[in-house]
Amino acid sequence: MHGKQNIQPDDEIKLHWLLLGELFTWIGASFIWPLTSVYLNKRLHVSLAMIGIVLLFNCLANMLGSFVAGWAYDHFNPYYLIIAGAGLDAVVLFGMAANHTWPIYWVWMTLTGLLGGWNGALINSIATSIKSKPGRYVFNTIYFAQNLGVVLG
Repeated sequence: MHGKQNIQPDDEIKLHWLLLGELFTWIGASFIWPLTSVYLNKRLHVSLAMIGIVLLFNCLANMLGSFVAGWAYDHFNPYYLIIAGAGLDAVVLFGMAANHTWPIYWVWMTLTGLLGGWNGALINSIATSIKSKPGRYVFNTIYFAQNLGVVLG
């Protein structure tokens, strides 16, 4: 029976793709708070109190994105959900690079939080469908990829 766990069905996502996605997500996420704080305060002269509110909205949007993505995972094809989330995240990041003035930066930060929560919840949800490896192994390696991403970022 132990040998059967290593056989991967053709339609099952490979764990290394989830780990790579999680690694890159957390490399980017580790930049968000310090970069936002320094940029908004030193370049745009926004108060630290207002920066805290911007980051609060980023976190609240992250929670909302996680909730909505968890619901959507149960009702729609997760492949299209993760593609849509990654694509929209890329659009938002390009928008942020093109127009990073105040107060539009607040909107970009809220959207990146929403999509970060969306993509994170979907990666964890998709990980539950991996049957070729023990669940403990899958989630421990995802957790490791998250932490490695934070360290590298």
